[in-house]
Amino acid sequence: IGAPGAKPYPVGLPEASLGICPGWGGTNLLPARIGAVDAMRRTASGTPMLYREATQAGLFDFIVGDVTKLIEKAAQWVSSRPAPIRDGAPARWIGREDRAAITQFTEESLRAELCKTAPGNAVWSCVAAGLTDGWQAALDAERRHLIELRATPEAKGAIESFFARSSAKAGKA
Repeated sequence: IGAPGAKPYPVGLPEASLGICPGWGGTNLLPARIGAVDAMRRTASGTPMLYREATQAGLFDFIVGDVTKLIEKAAQWVSSRPAPIRDGAPARWIGREDRAAITQFTEESLRAELCKTAPGNAVWSCVAAGLTDGWQAALDAERRHLIELRATPEAKGAIESFFARSSAKAGKA
């Protein structure tokens, strides 16, 4: 659910910019919401979108025109939705998509492009796990890669820098 606001908040999976892999199924959720190739590239690089770009990409299921009515309209929208699928996986993830979209994933050039970085390799591996072995396998792959990557010198440095910047911003507020 999206709403235009006064402040342009980024939307996406920025974890790769910290040298780590997204969790909570993000590697398999985003490719079901926007183009699979664009989603994997963005996830592997940590490149977010602003509201307008996310809207144009089709990221949101529902747009609330007036941000002051976001909670009210979002609650109405959620309550109007059909009952969820009860198989333990989200209703929209790449493993539920039609197979034509998934064939893009098998392109060797995309794999070569993504796997140039450790986070990109992790994204590729997580999407492959989801497509091959299902939702739980995708979550397990994300967890495994997150644990491995967070211990690398690159990730440790990026995470430290992130918290230092956040702390400096909080001190100015």
